[in-house]
Amino acid sequence: MALNWKSRCRKDQTAAADRKIWETKCGRYRVVFSHIRYGNVLSDKWYAEYRVGNGWGIISKHIKKHTAMKACENRHRARTAD
Repeated sequence: MALNWKSRCRKDQTAAADRKIWETKCGRYRVVFSHIRYGNVLSDKWYAEYRVGNGWGIISKHIKKHTAMKACENRHRARTAD
């Protein structure tokens, strides 16, 4: 069973970074694009995340959005397998 993703992202801006967040319709998984504004120390990253209580846990870090979404799909498939 594949996850259903919302078509639009939510934008979040902090003092240090800009983020774009795509969530699943069920709200258990999300993919976050993070762009650090200051310095060239960290490159742009895509994070695959899952819901942990009131926060989020990182499944993995990626260079492309598609692979981060696949990581969420794989975790969901492993969790719901009978």
